[in-house]
Amino acid sequence: MDKIEIKNDEDLQKAIARLDKIWSVRVGAHDWEERCELVERIAAYEDEHVHIEPPDPIEAARFRMEQEGKDV
Repeated sequence: MDKIEIKNDEDLQKAIARLDKIWSVRVGAHDWEERCELVERIAAYEDEHVHIEPPDPIEAARFRMEQEGKDV
């Protein structure tokens, strides 16, 4: 397992691509520890560097209603 360090957005994209390839490995499989480590590293990087605004409550309600097939 090559240790992937996430220092910038390019590293983040590489880590996500690698995680995508090994996402469905089973517990105990060869790549299981790498999968767990990537999840932790990606989450830590995103927590520190990626800011996501909370949704507008009215827009969130409209979206939910649309998803349920209700009139908006």
